[in-house]
Amino acid sequence: MAKKNYPNLPEFSDINFAPGVAFARKVIWWWLPVLYLLISDSFYLRTYDSAQVKITLLQMGGFSLAGLWVSLLVLEGRKAFRKEDFVLLAPFFAYLAYTLFSFWHAPYKGPSVDDLVRYTLYMFVSLIVIREFNESAINRLTRVLIITAYIAVLYGFVQFLDTRFFPSKEVGPGIDPFIWRGAFGLRVFSTYGNPNFFGNFLVLILPIVVTQYMKTRSVYLLPLVFLDLLCLFATDTKGAWIGFFISVSVFLAIYIYYFTQATRQRRIKVFTSLFVLAVAGVIGVLVYAMKRPNSVNFRVATWLSTWEMVEAHPFIGNGVGGFKVVYPAYRRPVIFHIEGKHNTETDHAEQEHLEQWMDNGLIGFGIYFWLIFFVVTVGLRGLNALTDGLKGGRPPPVAYDLLGYLTALLGMLLHNFTDVSMRFVSSGIFLGLLPGVILNLSRGAALWELHYKED
Repeated sequence: MAKKNYPNLPEFSDINFAPGVAFARKVIWWWLPVLYLLISDSFYLRTYDSAQVKITLLQMGGFSLAGLWVSLLVLEGRKAFRKEDFVLLAPFFAYLAYTLFSFWHAPYKGPSVDDLVRYTLYMFVSLIVIREFNESAINRLTRVLIITAYIAVLYGFVQFLDTRFFPSKEVGPGIDPFIWRGAFGLRVFSTYGNPNFFGNFLVLILPIVVTQYMKTRSVYLLPLVFLDLLCLFATDTKGAWIGFFISVSVFLAIYIYYFTQATRQRRIKVFTSLFVLAVAGVIGVLVYAMKRPNSVNFRVATWLSTWEMVEAHPFIGNGVGGFKVVYPAYRRPVIFHIEGKHNTETDHAEQEHLEQWMDNGLIGFGIYFWLIFFVVTVGLRGLNALTDGLKGGRPPPVAYDLLGYLTALLGMLLHNFTDVSMRFVSSGIFLGLLPGVILNLSRGAALWELHYKED
């Protein structure tokens, strides 16, 4: 990985760091993956909704991580950043700065604090991964994510068996011992407290697991792939299914383009087939979704109201986290009929990208789009550099890592065209992690390694 792109990189053990720097960096390497495992797999035993547990872990663990990183930068002094680093980090700093501005002009600061904290910490995670994680740290992170996925899908499998073979509480306690048993009927939700959030995780973690199998050929990953697909089906989450069909097509298209020596004519035929497959999958999901039209009607009505909110402040937005306090003035009467009551609660737009525009306006949404476009472009260029000139040979292991993380990001973003899972901590944390890992893998080294390269 790093040794190929930067052959003169020093070994970590050979560098004479300032006192405390090496220790702080090692703590960051361990604490960030463990924090993601805890946020993903922790829950509260007395209710199905474990959101507050995850929010608390993010806030406490995230601020401790950010504080440790800032302390590390202070210890490194002039070696913390170079001018050329900010070309790579500019989208993240710009999004962070605009989030602060968006909070400043939000109509009600109190309800906006939560989203301000989340997006601030997400950008810190991206910056930390880009600057601090070397090859061994990235590999450790991937292993911990695999463990995280195994814990989540194994409990999801328990819920699958429980809801199918112990369908009623009259049968007995079943094999799911927790109080939330059957909270969503047959739909499984694992440690995420919600089938939509669990579905989002399953969509984004699947390509990472698949590429790790392609990289290592470890048979221990095959049950994880199977359980992921089973749990994804059992979530009965149409948005996640759409994200799955499209991300599979994207995964195969990227693999065929960069990892094979197919001719141009063959690529065109394969890409056309993949496009048809994705469209057919989406249409099939939409037809299935119309069996419960209230869900579709609810989303359409919410999107229309959200667009009216965008029109109210199209350029600077309504302020980060402002949806929940502004939306009641725009809520359509059909929502009351769908939910069967007058006093309803809708905290988000059911479409993450539209809510980004509503929150931050055209300016902030442009920065958000810039960040995504920048990360995907750098990721594809990195794949091109890693696979160029293979002539049928096997690409380096890091190419599989990059393919998995890049497809994971795209799958998550595609899913959230019909969902808002990224607004919640359990899924939203990956908005900070995935872009940072993609840029790190694409460049082949952490920024701190380049800073010590000439010493």
